[in-house]
Amino acid sequence: RRPPRSTLFPSTTLFRSHDQNIQLEIGKDSGNVIFSVTDFAGGLPKEVQDRLFKEMVTTKGKNGTGLGLYMSYSNIKAHFGGDITYQTEDGKGTTFNILIPKNK
Repeated sequence: RRPPRSTLFPSTTLFRSHDQNIQLEIGKDSGNVIFSVTDFAGGLPKEVQDRLFKEMVTTKGKNGTGLGLYMSYSNIKAHFGGDITYQTEDGKGTTFNILIPKNK
């Protein structure tokens, strides 16, 4: 499932390798600017979804620190008063939405 089309800019494919894409869309709603980043890499495992924005959660085994999403989430909350949400579909992919309030 794809996020709605951007109201500010057209959809942009940032990365392409072996039929894998990462898509960036920028849009807005009544109170936020929304940056949506979608991958098509099969979705997030159910066992990590509830802990996703906490420290030391990784799906990369020894190759991951588990700090990336935690630090992103913490910085967006602390510095912008924003939020990160996500939608994931098993076998399809995941969209992360970064919401930044317009009035900050």
